[in-house]
Amino acid sequence: MTIIPLVLTLFLSLISRGASATEQARVLVLLDRGFNAGEFYHSALPLLALGYQVEIASPEGGTVFVRNDGEPDRRGRDWHADLRLDDVDPQRYVALLIPGGYSPGNLESHPQALDICRAFMARGVPIAAVCHGPRLLMRAGLLHDRVVTGLFNIPNECPQDWQDGAMGTYIDQAVVIDGNLITSRYPGDMHAFTLALIDALAARDGLPPLDHQARLTLVVDGMEDQHARWALITVPRLLGSEVREIRNQDHLEAIGKDDDWQADVVLVLPNSQLDDEAVAALAPVTLRLDPVDHYSAYLSVIVAAIRAHGRIPEPQPTVPAEVLIAIAPGFDDAVVAGMQAVLAMRGQTVSLVAESADAGWVRGLHGLTLWTKDRATVSPEQPVTIIAPGGFWATADAGARQADDAPPWVEERGQRDQERIAWLIERHDAGDTLVLFGLDALRLGRNQRFDGLRFATSTQVRWGFGRGAARFSDDPARRSADRLFTAASAATIPDVMRLIDEESDGNGD
Repeated sequence: MTIIPLVLTLFLSLISRGASATEQARVLVLLDRGFNAGEFYHSALPLLALGYQVEIASPEGGTVFVRNDGEPDRRGRDWHADLRLDDVDPQRYVALLIPGGYSPGNLESHPQALDICRAFMARGVPIAAVCHGPRLLMRAGLLHDRVVTGLFNIPNECPQDWQDGAMGTYIDQAVVIDGNLITSRYPGDMHAFTLALIDALAARDGLPPLDHQARLTLVVDGMEDQHARWALITVPRLLGSEVREIRNQDHLEAIGKDDDWQADVVLVLPNSQLDDEAVAALAPVTLRLDPVDHYSAYLSVIVAAIRAHGRIPEPQPTVPAEVLIAIAPGFDDAVVAGMQAVLAMRGQTVSLVAESADAGWVRGLHGLTLWTKDRATVSPEQPVTIIAPGGFWATADAGARQADDAPPWVEERGQRDQERIAWLIERHDAGDTLVLFGLDALRLGRNQRFDGLRFATSTQVRWGFGRGAARFSDDPARRSADRLFTAASAATIPDVMRLIDEESDGNGD
């Protein structure tokens, strides 16, 4: 058994992070009285554990009370602000975090809070807001054209803003990511919300996420602060490790007899009165922690222990997708939503893919934002069905009438379109089935290899194919060739699914 004192553990913590947090790793939290404790602690403490400098800004500085009436919390959940709103320099931070509760509504009355939100948005760094947090961003005029989520009763609190579209496009799901903006609904979403923020920071050269997991036993019989105990157990769990606590002799004896629990490391918090030998027998490594001014100082120690004594988990086996939906920014999300529902009812596994430059979170025509894989990383081992859902986006068009000078990105968009079309054709040649909706039927149908075939698509483009290409069909959906189906819109999903079933049954014409 190995017993390591706190000083060595702190050294390991610094080594595992590569360096202590710097000016480049500061996260600002906007907080006022009445903040939701679960949302604040579930997001701020994991960032502290990973090595970020988390700084709290409040209107007046000093103690920020979890109670909206400004009375001290009997459970010790109040927090001390590091600076006042007037003293915030947004350039010093890599992200902005806005927990919910009454806090965002209270912050709205301070113009400095609104200006801080605008400054962060202008910089394009991650902004993470949960529950009522998006309401503060809405009041700052930042959400008109964004895709967000938030607590369900924000429309009741701000009816005119909601009616005027100030909240942007609302989606009822645990996490919505639109560019640099990360939003969630309520405390039950905090696990997914916090991991999304950590990943967003890591993707922007932030500190690395915790890729190790461990089984930890925390000996906390000497800790009277229930909130501190909760925090030290909750944070490693949120970051992926298993944790059990020992609060008394009975717990110690029970864990010692539990053959199904073998910890990687035991962490003994100060003032424990339990038998040293009995505790040390519980795991190969025992870390005895010295007293600190605040329990949050232990969080980086716990993360260091996980990295030093845990393991990188084996990747979970994935079920190969039977259907790929190939999307691009501006995709027809009505088609995607409809096809996902139909395929889910049929028990088919679906994967969303996009071009390498677009992969990640992709926003659809009506605001639906979906996570996509890089299609270059998806190599089906057997023939699959690929759905191209159509949609509208700008591309270079020499025939466009009275057109403005196209910005450079339009050419880049057009190049990605050509790569996407070439990939779809290549997959069809390899034996996959293609289902093309709306303008995706037009885009592929313009290729000369489809000369003479009839394609169903939007009626407004009946003259859009040109010579030496496919021809327009008035059918709502059509089996245009073997393993090639075309459809006009989301309204014709039942028609195209019937045709696909007929071909599968051997009854196709």
